[in-house]
Amino acid sequence: MPPIPGVESATVDLLYGVSVMSHLPEGMQEAWLGEIARVLKPGGVALLSVHGPDHVPADADGDWTADFDVRGFGFRQDGGTAGLPDFYQQAFHRSDYIRRHWSRWLEVLAVVPRGMADFQDLVVCRRAS
Repeated sequence: MPPIPGVESATVDLLYGVSVMSHLPEGMQEAWLGEIARVLKPGGVALLSVHGPDHVPADADGDWTADFDVRGFGFRQDGGTAGLPDFYQQAFHRSDYIRRHWSRWLEVLAVVPRGMADFQDLVVCRRAS
């Protein structure tokens, strides 16, 4: 959880997070989006990857997918990964959710499907000047 130790406000030009937001529950993502906005300089850029809609598991139940369809965000707890904390699960994002929700902290410039290594979607954000 934030804050990032030793990083002062408005001191970072570029921040990237690969396969971070794709594994955090919504509340933790919100905390990190606030922290990212805090540490970026005005005009600073954040590159963050997420699991897009094409990563939703085929075996997701109907209630889960219905909620994802309505909200554009879904968090699936599927047992976790050995050696990682229990909260580290699977998060899925639609671009409309990202644009609507993340814009409380950052300007969302683009959501590029499969833009991170042709796998996860890439979200390009900027701290407002």
